[in-house]
Amino acid sequence: ADEWPEPGDVGIFPKRHVLVRVERDRCIGCGACLVHGPQGLFVLDSDRKAVVTQPDQEWSPMDGGYIRHCPTYAIIARPADQQKEMRRSG
Repeated sequence: ADEWPEPGDVGIFPKRHVLVRVERDRCIGCGACLVHGPQGLFVLDSDRKAVVTQPDQEWSPMDGGYIRHCPTYAIIARPADQQKEMRRSG
């Protein structure tokens, strides 16, 4: 019998393993990530800098629309395999 793919594995925007991080030197502590991002994904630390609470995410490119709301482009989300390659080369 044919097996059906898991929901989110196919379609126009299939889900991928993504790592989300915040570049602290760019973060101005405005809180846009708290307002527009998924609930609980970001918190502000004692320096009022955004911190990602769960960096490992499974989502499609459409799920990351909140990233565009950061006025300083401090939120970075990349496929996990690209992040590993970047760490090795840099």
